[in-house]
Amino acid sequence: MRIFLDTARYKAFLVAAETRSFTKAAELLCYTPSGVSQLINALEKEFDFALFYRNKKGVILTNCGEKMLPAIRTLLKQEENIYQLAAELNGLQTGTVTIATYLSIATY
Repeated sequence: MRIFLDTARYKAFLVAAETRSFTKAAELLCYTPSGVSQLINALEKEFDFALFYRNKKGVILTNCGEKMLPAIRTLLKQEENIYQLAAELNGLQTGTVTIATYLSIATY
């Protein structure tokens, strides 16, 4: 039996906080803006407080949202670590590779 932690709401929160936009978060997560808004609304309902101030220019974290941000980052990082460990136990190597180069070379 597989049990998955549904982290879609947390991912939507994190990307919206980083981009300051539900629309940009939707593009990055391959959701609709309405979908991101619904995920955030569900999270706010669950927590019983607002995470974002919404305006025409985008979104800004509330004080509660600012306080939740580090914990949610940690949760999502732990999720990534769990999947990396599972992949390693299955004989796969996973991780992130960072490649540094000059901009002039990278364009070619």
